[in-house]
Amino acid sequence: MKIKFTEEFIKDCERLFSTDFYYKILRFFDFIKRIPKEIKWLFQRIFKGYDERIYWDLYDYLGKEIIKHLKNFKNSKRHGVPSMLCTDKDGKELSDVEGEKLWNEIIDKMVLGFEEMMKDRIEKEPWQLFEKGKIDKEEWLKREEEDYKKAEENAMLFIKYFSGLWD
Repeated sequence: MKIKFTEEFIKDCERLFSTDFYYKILRFFDFIKRIPKEIKWLFQRIFKGYDERIYWDLYDYLGKEIIKHLKNFKNSKRHGVPSMLCTDKDGKELSDVEGEKLWNEIIDKMVLGFEEMMKDRIEKEPWQLFEKGKIDKEEWLKREEEDYKKAEENAMLFIKYFSGLWD
């Protein structure tokens, strides 16, 4: 017995087992398998305010939260500045306006530091220049290290002024 497939049947099979269709089915079954975990994560979010998935990328979660809250803090109505910002380097007393300006600059630096640390390497200028062949590998690594140190310096202001983050 010889089986003969029509051209229409072959096209139907190709469409049925195309990559798009295959991945849709695969994603559906993955979703079905993941339902118990999704329910568990839902209850964690309800009762704890977060779920365990944040630990997969804790730096990403915390970095985004810090950036969001620092921006909101800067834009909120505050009633003063940390006492360490009431005098300049020479010990001269600063006015409220000068202290507020200095404090806002420091908050901006904190935000900038965390944002820079959160960026993926390929989003940064040194990588793009290296990829285009405008700089060599050593120059790229040197610039990358300099950028990271500057971002780290700005982000460390968060620790330095941590006790000053009040209203």
